[in-house]
Amino acid sequence: MNRPLLISIEGIDGSGKSTLIKKLHEKIPNSLATQSPRGTPLGQKVWDLVTENLVSRKLITNVWTEFFLFTANHNEHALTTVKPNLAAGRTVIIDRYIDSTFVYQGIRGKLPIDKLIEVWQNTIDIPFPDLTFVLDIEPNKTAERINKRQQETGEEPNNWDNSKLEFHQVIRNGYLELKEYFPERIQIIKADRNQEEVFKEVWGIIKDKLNNK
Repeated sequence: MNRPLLISIEGIDGSGKSTLIKKLHEKIPNSLATQSPRGTPLGQKVWDLVTENLVSRKLITNVWTEFFLFTANHNEHALTTVKPNLAAGRTVIIDRYIDSTFVYQGIRGKLPIDKLIEVWQNTIDIPFPDLTFVLDIEPNKTAERINKRQQETGEEPNNWDNSKLEFHQVIRNGYLELKEYFPERIQIIKADRNQEEVFKEVWGIIKDKLNNK
């Protein structure tokens, strides 16, 4: 690779993000694979708190609170992981990033996207991705993938996994809507296909991005 890229992979749970990131990490020399929010100790605590609140609804009572919790982690993640590795010439591949905030707290939580960007611009220096790939798939097709993953890893279902189908459909629609805000950066990838086909399409777009630089 001629220059490091910041690449984020988004999509609903079970869309194939982890598999794609593994393939990209193996393909791209000197790359780093990380995740958000659970890529920092702070982010893990934020994720635990928000996940618990999905059921209790007592810990966090306002979507702006959620936004600022995730913003704190974006800042920590950028300072400790994203920026240092980009500066060292490494391509950084992130499993979920700022677009998850735009979808979950912005579109789903009805916070204006431009306001969220304005807050970040006035408070933290968070790098935007060069490319974002949204793995798009119908929520009713992801249950089998999630069950298989849990059986293989021993992972226990969490409150996100247990959310109703309608919740995941709202998130899916949010990602599709987000494309209208960032039409050049966000690429919608059909994810209900063979994983190798998904990887080849994504890799082709990354190569085109590098060739046009």
